[in-house]
Amino acid sequence: MNIEVASGILAWLAVTLQLAGHTIYVRSVLRSSMQPNTASWLIWAYGGVLEAASYIAMSGDWVKWLLPIACNFACVVTFALLLGKGRFAWLSSWEWICLGIDMMGLIVWWHWRSATWAHLVMQIGVPISFVPIFLSVWRNPANEHPLPWVIWSAAYFLGTVTVVLRWQEWPEVVFSLNNLICHALIGVLCFRAGARATM
Repeated sequence: MNIEVASGILAWLAVTLQLAGHTIYVRSVLRSSMQPNTASWLIWAYGGVLEAASYIAMSGDWVKWLLPIACNFACVVTFALLLGKGRFAWLSSWEWICLGIDMMGLIVWWHWRSATWAHLVMQIGVPISFVPIFLSVWRNPANEHPLPWVIWSAAYFLGTVTVVLRWQEWPEVVFSLNNLICHALIGVLCFRAGARATM
């Protein structure tokens, strides 16, 4: 099996895991008393559109687009379902900062005609967008279930491997690596906070 075929398979596996994680997450929310941070999902839905668009514009490899597109689609659907349940919280200062960073990315894209630099600017907002959910899980482990976060981490790991196998430029790996770290930290925090709560 050559690298082209192997990386294509890994990319589709990453998409499958991404969508599976969102399916499990939404079902858990709808069937339980979980109170996810809808403001964070708004940021991820909005930011996901911009990140996917800038990624497509900067990369000429459609296999690498699969995960950002799947992530964007799943975040928009997840936000819409959570909003329908009435779990909307007003944006915190962290979310406003993320919106500002995304706007800066758009300005960079428009003014300098550089999708790559726009995408990299937007990536600054990714870890910041996770701060509210970090704090939420730390305060109350029941606010999140670790399984979806572990599955999403696996998806972004496969996405990172896909980009490395089809290596062209380093900015292409920032999206999946950035999200891998953030999602893995939430998963670890769920387990750690849960262990702390039972002590």
